[in-house]
Amino acid sequence: MAGRLPGHRHVRNEGPALTTWRARFDLPSTWTLGSTWNGAFTRSGTTVTVANASWNAAVPTGGTASAGLTATGSGPLPTTCAPA
Repeated sequence: MAGRLPGHRHVRNEGPALTTWRARFDLPSTWTLGSTWNGAFTRSGTTVTVANASWNAAVPTGGTASAGLTATGSGPLPTTCAPA
């Protein structure tokens, strides 16, 4: 894929209530992060980590939180997201 990527990452809590959360996924170096929302995004090499924003840090058991981003570039897109 080449062009612009709008993406959302959803965190579903299947354990005890969380007071903070982080998730990570790989994004090839051919993609550049653009706008982000509902989380604090950092990148180290091809690994992108997103941490909660102050207003969506608490996630009850069975609850969800989400964060989003845009990116531009080309190459494979991320297919998995894992706890960080």
